[in-house]
Amino acid sequence: MYQNIKCLTIFGCVRNCEKYLEYNYYKIKNSLKYIKINWLLIESDSSDNTLKILNKLKKRDKNFDYKSMGNLNYKISNRIKRITFCREEYLKELKRKPKKFNDIIMIVDLDEKMNLFNYKGFMSCFKTKHKWSVCTATQKDFYYDIFAFRHKEISPMDPFSKLSLLNKKNKNYIKNLETTIYSKMIDISKINYWLKVDSAFGGTAIYFKKDLLNNSYLCKKNNKFKFCEHVFLNKKISTKKNKIFINPFFKNYSRSVHFDAWKFRYFRFWFYNIMFKTLLSKFNFLLK
Repeated sequence: MYQNIKCLTIFGCVRNCEKYLEYNYYKIKNSLKYIKINWLLIESDSSDNTLKILNKLKKRDKNFDYKSMGNLNYKISNRIKRITFCREEYLKELKRKPKKFNDIIMIVDLDEKMNLFNYKGFMSCFKTKHKWSVCTATQKDFYYDIFAFRHKEISPMDPFSKLSLLNKKNKNYIKNLETTIYSKMIDISKINYWLKVDSAFGGTAIYFKKDLLNNSYLCKKNNKFKFCEHVFLNKKISTKKNKIFINPFFKNYSRSVHFDAWKFRYFRFWFYNIMFKTLLSKFNFLLK
């Protein structure tokens, strides 16, 4: 693998990232101060000061750029479709001007505090015996990004589809949630060996330009945008020669807010689902 990284391109999508955007920019820049970094961030639907911060960073750094897609909520109601649309935008820029971007590309989410990101962790991706095509980060404790995670034994299918199937079979919602969601959030940082997977992201992933140039997040199998866009990009890259790993030494966050957010989202869904069914049954009773 590469031992001396001189240039790096960073892609990412941002929405309402004012809390950590500037912190993460300087955290990455200062951690990789010997590496020239070119930035291209795709913004949409921000209702906070994200755009002001992006403008400020662009004025300070000639290698920093962003593109605002405006308010997509009104045009694209499906969240996964909206994110996919934004991710496709930086791939379009890459394909349109490939020479403008570096051979190594790091894709990041900037809505979390990247307090664990550092030079040693970043370089551990390259100072290794493993030959990879995608190298992804992990967190201090639990690996939260099971939506993008696919592993033949641990998580071979979309966990939320499996959760839905279990809930149709039984009403033990808490146990089903533990079985399909939280049991997959393993502590990769303590494993101390690279975990080979079929797909992962974890908020930060390193790719090679050659693998992204003829690739896309779009897939006919995901035309209803129910599943994670990273899974389909990674599946197009992953072969016997092109391997995807989660690197336990490459950390970004102490703990993601998404870890607890899964629980909140699901219980909110469960509550409204129960309420809807109750109201529907009462309405049907009144019609009789």
